[in-house]
Amino acid sequence: NNHNHHPNPATPTPPWT
Repeated sequence: NNHNHHPNPATPTPPWT
């Protein structure tokens, strides 16, 4: 479900953008 897009507000901000 999660791709390499913008970080989700419900998840911590990982190093991917």
